[in-house]
Amino acid sequence: MTQFAIGTIDPAVTDGTGLADKLNSWIGAVETGHRGAARPAYAAAGLIWPKSVSASLTEIYYFDGTADHLLLSVNPATGLAVGANAFLRDAANMNAGKLHIDRLIAADLLALLLTVDGSGSGLDADLLDGWSKTAYQARANHTGVQPLSSVTGANDAAQLTTGKLHIDRLTAADLLTLIKAVDGSGSGLDADLLDGWSKATYQARANHTGVQPLATISDAGDAAGKNVGILPGNVVEVQAGGKLPALDGSDLTGLPDLSANSFASPSGYSKLPNGLIFQWSKISATTWTFPIAFPSACIFVSGTSDRTGSTSNGADYAHTVGVASAKFLPGSWPAWVFAVGY
Repeated sequence: MTQFAIGTIDPAVTDGTGLADKLNSWIGAVETGHRGAARPAYAAAGLIWPKSVSASLTEIYYFDGTADHLLLSVNPATGLAVGANAFLRDAANMNAGKLHIDRLIAADLLALLLTVDGSGSGLDADLLDGWSKTAYQARANHTGVQPLSSVTGANDAAQLTTGKLHIDRLTAADLLTLIKAVDGSGSGLDADLLDGWSKATYQARANHTGVQPLATISDAGDAAGKNVGILPGNVVEVQAGGKLPALDGSDLTGLPDLSANSFASPSGYSKLPNGLIFQWSKISATTWTFPIAFPSACIFVSGTSDRTGSTSNGADYAHTVGVASAKFLPGSWPAWVFAVGY
């Protein structure tokens, strides 16, 4: 034990031998720094004393009059500081006045930081109110509405000042709703497709339906008295007053209805615009069934035998004439027949 409390020396009580004993014991305590397993009972504020913990560890404490404060941990065998206190062995740290973190309590560290934190401090922490950088970056953790003007790349300044919104800020459904609010006649909307068809598809005549009125065809004719071509080799004369005849033929006069004729041989017929119908054929029997039935009546019928020579004779006559047929008694067969009706 290298601790010794010398106490008060009373010369009336302690003789020279006793004083020598006390001083010798006190010298041993002073020379070992009052070393012991615990703080000496006689310690006063300001005492620095070593605590023997083990053969490889001695702790140096400072006594403030109430409590001990660890200053240094030393390995007696090597004389070197150990553990966190090895920081103190670094000359650069000591010269710079740096203090190891173990020398501070959390409250002391916070007090120091609060004197230098804030804007411009350069303080870079791992967490802010318990959240990491990643947590703050995640949009799912954001609150409120972010102004578009604060989003880089969403729009340029010119678009922002005119209230334009970047396409990425809209869903397809949102965009359709907005377009429907301004489309229609006069909107100026110019699309690539209309009901899935392009401009070229609509222009192709093969995709057109119905009949195009002649009046809508440029250069087909005019109403100033000129002729209008309707078929190769056929013309329609402009009517009085410069009017064009109707395309269905209802206003045409003096022209045959070419679609109502049959010039097959040896039978055929021809319909005139005034309703008169001519029919002809070559028959070899007494009954002639007209190529088409007359709508109203047959007004003339005639026949003549197909003679083989100038000496042949015979009289041909018709009877039992109707709108669909007539009967003949020719002098010989076959016979050529002709009928008129309406």
